[in-house]
Amino acid sequence: MNINEIELMAEKGDAKAQTILGVCYAHGEGVERDPTKALSLFLEAAKQNEPSALANTGECYMYGIGTKKNMKLAISFLSRACDYDIPEALSSLGTIYVTGDGVDANPQKAVTFFSRAAEQNFPEAIANLGRCYFEGVGVDKNMEKALSLFSQAHGYGALSEVALAKIAEKVDDVVRLADERNRDAQYFAGLIFWDAIGVSRDLEKAFNYYHQAAEQGHAIAMFLIGDKFFQAEDYFHAEYWLEKSIHSGGKKAAAMLEEARQAIYNNGKYLLVKILDKEWAEKFIGGDLFMRYLGYFGGINLMMSEDSSIDNEYRGDKYEGLGATLGDKQEGTAMGLYEERFAQRKIFCMYALDIDEKRNVIMPIDPRISDFGDTAIVIIDVPQFLSRVTAALSSKYGDKYWCSYSRVKYDLNLQKDRTYCEFNKKASLAWQREFRVSLDLSDGRISKRTWDSMTDFVRFTNPWKVDDDALSDFNSEAIIVNIGNIRDICIEVATNELIENCEKYINETLYPIPKANTLLHPNMYETYMGVFRPAFFRTD
Repeated sequence: MNINEIELMAEKGDAKAQTILGVCYAHGEGVERDPTKALSLFLEAAKQNEPSALANTGECYMYGIGTKKNMKLAISFLSRACDYDIPEALSSLGTIYVTGDGVDANPQKAVTFFSRAAEQNFPEAIANLGRCYFEGVGVDKNMEKALSLFSQAHGYGALSEVALAKIAEKVDDVVRLADERNRDAQYFAGLIFWDAIGVSRDLEKAFNYYHQAAEQGHAIAMFLIGDKFFQAEDYFHAEYWLEKSIHSGGKKAAAMLEEARQAIYNNGKYLLVKILDKEWAEKFIGGDLFMRYLGYFGGINLMMSEDSSIDNEYRGDKYEGLGATLGDKQEGTAMGLYEERFAQRKIFCMYALDIDEKRNVIMPIDPRISDFGDTAIVIIDVPQFLSRVTAALSSKYGDKYWCSYSRVKYDLNLQKDRTYCEFNKKASLAWQREFRVSLDLSDGRISKRTWDSMTDFVRFTNPWKVDDDALSDFNSEAIIVNIGNIRDICIEVATNELIENCEKYINETLYPIPKANTLLHPNMYETYMGVFRPAFFRTD
C-alpha cells in the first residue's frame, strides 16, 4: 500500500490508516516530517479507540512531540492503550512510574508494566526490567535474573552503553557467577574483557568466557565465537558455531554462515565416503556405481518417476530439480521453476569428510549420516577415484555424455531470485555435506514423458529429438557404471565407528592423513533454463 492509498483511507476515517499516516508524519517517511500533523492524526484515531493510536498519542504528550509535554494526558492515553496490552505503552507507563514524572513513583507497579511488555518480547521493556532486578527497583536484587534479561535485550540491540558500564562496575560479581557456570554471566564477562569496559583488555580470558557461554547454548556468544573463527579463516569451526547460533535463535549469523560455507566449498580439503548398507558395500568396492535418476530423491519429482521412493525424512528433498527460484512469496507459497531436464540426470552421492588442513585433523561427523547405511567406504585417493569414474564413463558412452562432479552448495533460498542446478540444496540439509557425480546423457534429446508435458508453443520453439526408448540409459530410472575394483584406494569401516572415532580411526589407519585435493567439477555446464514448469511450495 502506497502513501496515497493510506492518505485516502485516512481521509475516510479509517483509524488504522490514520495511525499509519501519523507514524509517517512523525518520522518523515514518504512525507515531509510534521510532528503536529502526526499528533492530529493519532488523536483522530484515538477517538475510535485504536490501540496503537492511543499509545502513540500518549508518547507524544509524554515527550512533547507535536505539542507541549503534558504528563496528565500522557498517562491517560497510555493507560487506555495498556488496557489493550500494547507493549510500547506498557513500557512507557512503567518508565513513568519509575521516575515519578507526573505521578507518585511506584516501582512495584513499574515492574508489573515492564513484565507485561517483556512477555511480548518488547526489547526496551526487557532492558528496563533487567535494570530493576540489577538495582533492586520494585523487586529484590537478583544478578542472575538481571543478566538473563540484559542478555535478551542485547540480542535485540536494546542494551545501552550506560547499562553495559553499570554491569562492568559489578565485574567481580559477574566473574563469580561466570565461574559458577552461569552462561549469561560468562557472556557478559567475555564482553567486558573483550571491549575493556572498566577493565584492562584480556582477549584470551574474554574468548574463554565466550566459548564457555557458547557451549551452554548462548546464541550471541555462539555468533561471536563463530565470528572469531571466521576472522581467523577457520571456516569449519566458524560454520559449526554460526549454525548453532541460528538454531538457538541468533539473528545475525546467516550471511556469515553462507560465506563460511562458500569458503569451505572453494578451498576445503576432504576425503570422500560412500555410506551404504553392508549388503551393497562389496558391490561398491568391486567398482559398481549405482546412479539414480534425480527424480528419485525429490518429493516433487515423485510424479515424474515410476518407482521413486522416499525412505526417510533425510533422503527426501522436495526441492530437488528446482532450476530457479523467483523470490515471489504469494499467500503462504513460494514460487520457483522446476527444471524437467534435471530429472533425467543420473546422480551418485557421497559424503565429503572434511579435513582441517591447518591442524591435520578430521572434522566431526553428524551422527545422522548413520541413517544412510551401516557401512562406510572411505576413499583415500579421491583424484584417482574420480579419474576412474571419468575413464569408465568415456569407455561406456564415448563422447555422448556430460559428467560433472562437485560438492553440493546448501544455499537454496526461495525468497531470492536465483538460478540453481542439481548441485544446490536447501541450507537445512547442510549436515549431509554431500558430494555428487552428475551424469547427463541427454545429448540433445528429451524423454517422451517430458515431451508429453510440454505446451505446443514450447514444442514448436524447441526442436529436440524425442527419445521414447524406455530401455535406454537415458530414460532409465537407474544405471550401474563399473569403474573397476577400488580396494586399493579405500578402507571399510562401520558407520557408527567412523562417527564416534573418526579422527582416531583415520589417523591410526592412514597416518598421516592423506592430503586430499579440493575438487570442483570438470567441464561443468552453465546453469540454464530449458523445458520447465512452475512449481509452488508451501512455506508454512
